[in-house]
Amino acid sequence: MDLARFAHTLRAQAPGGAETEVSLTLGATTIEAIKALCKAMGLEDHTQDLSLFLREETGARILQTSDRPLELYLQQVNIPDGLSPFLLRRLPQHTTNPSVTENSPYSFLAVAQGIEDYMRLPIPPSEDNVVEFASLRLLLDKDPLSPGVVAQNIERYIHPCIRSKRTAKDWDVLVLSRAKARGHPTVQTHRLFVEFIDSVDLTRMEFFEATYLSPNDPVSVFLAVDSKALHIYDRETHNKLALHPLHSIHSWTVDVEHGKLEFLIAWRADKHMLAFMARQAYAIISLIKYYVARALEHIL
Repeated sequence: MDLARFAHTLRAQAPGGAETEVSLTLGATTIEAIKALCKAMGLEDHTQDLSLFLREETGARILQTSDRPLELYLQQVNIPDGLSPFLLRRLPQHTTNPSVTENSPYSFLAVAQGIEDYMRLPIPPSEDNVVEFASLRLLLDKDPLSPGVVAQNIERYIHPCIRSKRTAKDWDVLVLSRAKARGHPTVQTHRLFVEFIDSVDLTRMEFFEATYLSPNDPVSVFLAVDSKALHIYDRETHNKLALHPLHSIHSWTVDVEHGKLEFLIAWRADKHMLAFMARQAYAIISLIKYYVARALEHIL
């Protein structure tokens, strides 16, 4: 049978909103889809840096790079009308040598996603961190470093969780001072920006709203997953309540229908169960499984 006759189109959205379509044969896997998308976007050298997410009603869920045919995922969910079923995303990793070539397709993708991820962080970054982000974004914009440029576009440059802590004029002075200290224009702004994004702990996390089913009263929390740990933040105070390394998660159970998620945490001699209600319970587990699989790949 000539499988090429049964080719179908896969449509994916990249950071920044650009959409790409590729033709895949029947039975194509996730890794084959990523390779095809990377080739179409000029990202052939970055197939290991990018991951494919499936857009679901509750949010986006990462797809494992397995031998499972991609079509099966499409049969399990209702895709919102008019939206790309898939998202191609970069998972930031802390590295001292990021493979970012200035003004390359990958650098534009990494910058676009970095801006999106940073500005929608539900946990407020530090003030110094916000000034650094804003100064780098100002340099990316390549506008004149004139007084008032930040104050007049405060929503573009200053994170919403911390914006009200200073006046627009104060933010303007702080950001312009930092940007001018770097020199303008700079030929390595993309690389510097991506290095900054990868150095921020919060941007290396994916955040999910959840309710912790404590023995007393339920607590509204954020579950944040990165390549090393499961972090738990209080949704109201933004305080970090707990950190559990991924290797301490002994097992889990997921009730997708009711959105219930349970973790058995085993750390040294201590074992205890954590229970949550979360609309994206399956997405949380999928991301944890992804990071565990990647860690095992590096070990083996």
